[in-house]
Amino acid sequence: MDKKVGNRDNVVPVRRKKKSKPVTGREIGILVAAVILLFGILLYVFLEGSMDTILVEGNETYTQDEVEQVIRESKMNNTIFFTVLSKFSKNDYLPFIDRAEVRFLGMHAVMVEVHEELRAGMIQEGSGYFYFDKDGMVLETSDTRMKDVPLVSGLKMEDCVLNEKIEPREEGVFAIILKITQLILNYELPIQEIQFNTLSDIRLVTTSITVKMGNSSELDAKMAELPSVLKELSGREGTLNMANFTEENKVISFMDREVEEAQAQAQEQVEAEAQAQAEGQVQEEEQGQEEQQEQEKEQDQGQ
Repeated sequence: MDKKVGNRDNVVPVRRKKKSKPVTGREIGILVAAVILLFGILLYVFLEGSMDTILVEGNETYTQDEVEQVIRESKMNNTIFFTVLSKFSKNDYLPFIDRAEVRFLGMHAVMVEVHEELRAGMIQEGSGYFYFDKDGMVLETSDTRMKDVPLVSGLKMEDCVLNEKIEPREEGVFAIILKITQLILNYELPIQEIQFNTLSDIRLVTTSITVKMGNSSELDAKMAELPSVLKELSGREGTLNMANFTEENKVISFMDREVEEAQAQAQEQVEAEAQAQAEGQVQEEEQGQEEQQEQEKEQDQGQ
């Protein structure tokens, strides 16, 4: 009988699992030594890396003490841990700090470079000031009025609430406020107050000049022209009228404060004289009525 020979190509070799080598005492010793070394390094960093000095740069409205205080209140008092963790967060410690960059200066000192977000404006309620950003969000309240932030006045407002948008009662005012404040920031205008007497009588106030803007039409053109006009009027005081200004028809007039005061005094005098004349006429009429009554009385008695 013929012996059948199997096809070796179809045979799958079976690999035997290698037996794992037992961990030697030497390897355990190395692992323990590494853990101890790592723990020692962390303990050294924790004990020796006390954050004694915090230097701050880039701050404009916030003080060194304000930034340092809020960092220390975070309970992070280790220079190395603080520097490493700062790489993974925005570090917006205060409402108008957009971000901050931390640099390691040594085991006991760090440098914090802050990038502040400009306050678009503020609204006064009682003795307090509510500061809002370019989106109209109220981010900060304070009893202090910052000189470089324009005050928005003359509005009928709902109560200002921290971390909520300002809500004027008049429709459409909110968009006008944000547009004006953003243009003030863009052109770096020295505006201290934005007055909304009515929607057709908006005024911008600097330390020496009141700008009559009229209504909100042509705001972009008016605000673009304003920096050069204010520069020409440097050192003068008075009222700048841009109510009829358009990009095609650049009508601007200016009246010095002295002329304004003289005209105001003349107007007051005219009004006072008119009032005195009116009062004199009233007195004459009353006197005439009294005389007539006396005559009628005498006639009645004669009869």
